[in-house]
Amino acid sequence: MADTVADIDAGIYRPGERIPSIREMSRRKRVAVNTVRLAYEILVSDLVIEARPRSGYFVLMFETPAPVRPRYLQAKVHNRSASTSGMWRAVHAETASNSNLGLISLEESDLPSKALIRAVSRAGRVFPRQCVASGDPRGLHRLRRQLSLRYGRVDCALEPAEILVTGGCSQGLFLALTALTQPGQSVIVEQPFFSSALQLWESLGLNIMEIPAHPQTGIDVDLLKEALSNNTVAACVVVSSFSNPLGSSLTEEKRAAVAALAEAHDVPVIEDDIFGELFFSGERPRPVKSFDRSGHIILVSSFSKWLAPGFRTGWIAPGRYRRHIEALKTSVHDTPAVAIQIALADVMESGDVDRHLRKLRIAYALQMREMVRCVQEHFPEGTRINVPRGGLVLWVELPNEVDATRLAATARAHGITLLPGPLFTLTGRFQNAVRLNFSHWNAATRSEVDQVGKLAREQTGEP
Repeated sequence: MADTVADIDAGIYRPGERIPSIREMSRRKRVAVNTVRLAYEILVSDLVIEARPRSGYFVLMFETPAPVRPRYLQAKVHNRSASTSGMWRAVHAETASNSNLGLISLEESDLPSKALIRAVSRAGRVFPRQCVASGDPRGLHRLRRQLSLRYGRVDCALEPAEILVTGGCSQGLFLALTALTQPGQSVIVEQPFFSSALQLWESLGLNIMEIPAHPQTGIDVDLLKEALSNNTVAACVVVSSFSNPLGSSLTEEKRAAVAALAEAHDVPVIEDDIFGELFFSGERPRPVKSFDRSGHIILVSSFSKWLAPGFRTGWIAPGRYRRHIEALKTSVHDTPAVAIQIALADVMESGDVDRHLRKLRIAYALQMREMVRCVQEHFPEGTRINVPRGGLVLWVELPNEVDATRLAATARAHGITLLPGPLFTLTGRFQNAVRLNFSHWNAATRSEVDQVGKLAREQTGEP
């Protein structure tokens, strides 16, 4: 339906307006109804139009907000921060509230729960002895093969033997850093970083070197090169696609550059690919690992953000560091239950994963756009939003006079969990920024966004 897209671009069909029905378009174009239906499905998946039950198809109502200005600082080492760590623990201690605005979690209705439960039940019936055995500490070969095939679809060649099944993405990160670093060494992370890993870095006694990230295109590769050239670095941690909390995604050029820098400086780069499947349009981004020619890229990911968070199952592809990481993993022997692994392999083999992901991506993209519109409507004038091309989070920069930490405290008094920008750095920056989670969107979430906007406007003096 190239003509329809051209008409939308030309303003003939404006945001929010209804476009011709499938049958009407079939008559106009003199093509089969099924041809138009398939074309409309593609336009829905590409976030050009949306289907409204019993109403028809409409052009998506969405205005792209002003982009957040890139924020760059000269890289330097920052020691662990007990105060930041304490703030993060305090936020987690208050998650008993019903608020879903701050912390990332998935709606049960967004998951293929019935298919997963049936698969677990079948595993127990068909493979009873295998399910009660301890299993291979490297993980079930069938599951590793499915992961290998899935990465092969994005030109990331991984043999099943190169993949280890883990108890989630966090365990993969733990294994890599424990095997490759010593207390007092420096690890590069992007700024802002996913602060849930801060306690891990603290427990390992690591220093953190923050490299600023561009809001759209991720870590500053020039500063990364400078930091690697001028400092002794034990490892780097990079979220390649739709990062938490910024939402940035590395360009292909940057992905290739990161892989080349890892090889040139003989430094392991741990790539967190946990959001890679949650792209909103186009194709799945190729992992940095797909550009790896020397084995310096360690890929970690999991099913927790898009399929089965309760299964606590992830994986790691350790590259040239496999011997050390596999030995450590074998000693820990913390691999998900065999029944869980069989169930995940069954679901992946059945094709249910791709059907599930198509629905999930569309739902999250629409929820993100609804949240953007709500923030634009209720937050103070001058608020800037970094609109991601995938993932689960929205990074919002408020006017300078807003204190995000104080805003978060006030929001908690209203039963709303809100994560302020200073949680995502050890430098004290992002005092006026907050991270929002759009994986939940309903009347309650909309009300929370409205309330946070009101509280923010009170700080600026707006009515």
